[in-house]
Amino acid sequence: MANLYYGGGNCSIDGSGIRGVQITYEGKVKIHDKTPDGFYIVTGKNKIVIFPLVRGHLSNLFEYEGSFKILRVIASDNNGQKISTIVKKVMDYSELLGDSESITTNSEDLKEGYVSKKKVNKTRVVGKNIIENQNTSKFETLYLPDGSVYEGNVHIHFDGSIMVGATHSKDAEELYFKREQTLVSNRVFTRQKPKKPKKRIRTTTTGGGY
Repeated sequence: MANLYYGGGNCSIDGSGIRGVQITYEGKVKIHDKTPDGFYIVTGKNKIVIFPLVRGHLSNLFEYEGSFKILRVIASDNNGQKISTIVKKVMDYSELLGDSESITTNSEDLKEGYVSKKKVNKTRVVGKNIIENQNTSKFETLYLPDGSVYEGNVHIHFDGSIMVGATHSKDAEELYFKREQTLVSNRVFTRQKPKKPKKRIRTTTTGGGY
């Protein structure tokens, strides 16, 4: 079980062993990344996804400016399995009421309670972000599907999956971390169980018409 707290320009999560978070929301926000080194935040259409490339767990996620109302949260553990998460809105009453000394509010005031500092025109991440060309030397050891260690250039997809090559191609293989002798995808919500490495079957051809 985990709790995600947001309000007053801050967003954090409280729980054991949380490695990935996906947030579905309404609004537009400027995001200031506060995750540990080796964790990354990417944004899509009304979604914020946080995933790791190193060992470690999440707690403080980000600070934000703009209109931000969370609709749904999915958290995941080391194996990409979902952790039940409760969203808790922390109302910032000084922001809600402004300089007014009145203790009465209406529906418009409550809507403004989802706005921190000021409204923004476009969702974006400030600070750390995905780098297109990356190298395995920066991360925890990565493995090919056959269980052999891979060293070299990699690229990362929106879902957190790490693949061979600086850029994507149709032949790019996915890379894995190793957990207790099994391979685990870095996809934030993989829905895959850890699997045993599969040895490659190599074939050779000979000439001469035999």
